[in-house]
Amino acid sequence: GVVVEDVTKTNAVPLNEMLTVKSKDVTLSDILLPLLRLICDKNPLYLISAMLILYAQTVIFRTGDLSTDTAIPVLVLAAYAVLMTGAAVLIVRFGKVWDDARSIILLLLMLFMVISAGIDGMIINTPQAGRLWLAGGLGLTLGLSELLCRGIKIEIPRLARTVYYLVNILFFGYPWLLAELVIANEKNPIPAIRGMMLFPVVGGLIFLLLLPMIRDNREYRRDNGTPWRWPAFPMVIFAVMGLGIMFRTYLFTISFYGGKGVGPYTRMATGFGLYMLVPFLLTMALLMLEYSLRSTGKKAWVLALLSPLLLPVFALHVPNSADGLLFLSALPGHFRPVSAALVLTLGYYVYTWLRGMRGALVMFFVTLLGMAASQIGFNCYSTLPGPGWSLGVVLVILLAVRAILCRSSLMFALTGIAAVILASGIFIETDFTMMNGIIPAHLLLAVLFLGGVLFDDRFAAQMRLLGAWLLFAFFCGSLIVMASDSASIPAWGPYLHGVTMISLAVVGWIFGDRQYRNALCVMGGLVVLGGSIKGYGIIHRLEFRGAETIFWSLLTFLAALAISLYKGGVFKTHGKTEDNN
Repeated sequence: GVVVEDVTKTNAVPLNEMLTVKSKDVTLSDILLPLLRLICDKNPLYLISAMLILYAQTVIFRTGDLSTDTAIPVLVLAAYAVLMTGAAVLIVRFGKVWDDARSIILLLLMLFMVISAGIDGMIINTPQAGRLWLAGGLGLTLGLSELLCRGIKIEIPRLARTVYYLVNILFFGYPWLLAELVIANEKNPIPAIRGMMLFPVVGGLIFLLLLPMIRDNREYRRDNGTPWRWPAFPMVIFAVMGLGIMFRTYLFTISFYGGKGVGPYTRMATGFGLYMLVPFLLTMALLMLEYSLRSTGKKAWVLALLSPLLLPVFALHVPNSADGLLFLSALPGHFRPVSAALVLTLGYYVYTWLRGMRGALVMFFVTLLGMAASQIGFNCYSTLPGPGWSLGVVLVILLAVRAILCRSSLMFALTGIAAVILASGIFIETDFTMMNGIIPAHLLLAVLFLGGVLFDDRFAAQMRLLGAWLLFAFFCGSLIVMASDSASIPAWGPYLHGVTMISLAVVGWIFGDRQYRNALCVMGGLVVLGGSIKGYGIIHRLEFRGAETIFWSLLTFLAALAISLYKGGVFKTHGKTEDNN
């Protein structure tokens, strides 16, 4: 007979055990050790401790106001600053723990600024006592700074030390000036508002004193007693102080606007606008420019070239509130923030061009293009004189002359874009800009197509790439309009438009660019797919036996023919794109 073996009595391994992945037992130490190692390496506890002390001094003494009459919170921060200074000296002298010392130094820089902000209420309500506290805070800041430098033996050259002192004097001296303006003009806040706006300007002028240090940094490349080297040291210190200047500008609008301050932390919305920081950002861009001209790194060059574009972006931030409009009315002259920022950006690129920086002339024309757009399309911000299209005409002429002289695809593209923007601004709210700007969009496509065909440089290759797939996007738009059966568009319009897009792709392919070939293949695939669906519907309605089979046979034949042509190299392109690659 047949013997049936009991599988339970064999040595076979059950399936669930075969699929089980045996791993080492995870212990608590396996989880805690990496976490402890991370905490020891980065040591964020100094930052957490500083944040807790800032919070504690508002809770313990119930100082809900940003600026108060009591000096106890300031004393708490001052004592904590002394404690951190001693800790920095201790860990460097006995342990050489420079990473933690760096964290303490940066935190001290922020604490010094916060201490100055904590005296704002006293300088307004009790000016005589407030002046004494400001002087004491400044003395504490400079004294702890010197103690720290001598305690851990940091050698800071004279110019950097002078700028550091001047910035701290600004932090503790400027509140006294603003308080005088507030007290003398209690019924008119405009002088105090203008004083707040001048704070980042004065800070920027002080930072400009760093230019000689950047131009001739041989003294700063020597051993400074720390493991940090130029430009990280001392530029990181000034970067943190620069952030402090920008944040202090905002705090001034809380503490001093309205005569006696505006009170609690909960009211953080004031008349402050980012446009107030534009002068200081311009100073930072100039310093980056000087550094990039003496550096071989590409990052510094890119930052120096692109960072000024933040000026008009920041200038767009104008609070649309009563306080914001009041602050805006304090600006002298007739320039609005965006217009003034664009003029400053334009002047920056003229200066960089004169200094011989690569790409400065291109960015000059880009800024000029932005000015033209601001003058035409953003009249709520612009107050430039003359007709709305005058600057645009000058820009188009300058760009056209430049494009002809240097035979650059980039200049050709900028010329075309400027011309389209100019035409859109002149003929706004006419048939030219109707239907969601379809005419300007097609003109931009024409600029990309012609630039890609006429030029053969690196930027022209990008124009061909963008132009090819913009052709495909417009072709898809034709298909969508065909399917929608819009009554406002003639029936033949979408078909003519689609044929035009395919024809342009064919021309681009003839000129030897694979991007147009790829776009053409995709468009051809969509045509075949759409035609197949429509053709199948027509054949399906015919009372002819075998018609559907014949249809699928022909469609399969066409697909096989396309594959054969592809394998034979018919679709290969030996043109501009391959040569550039």
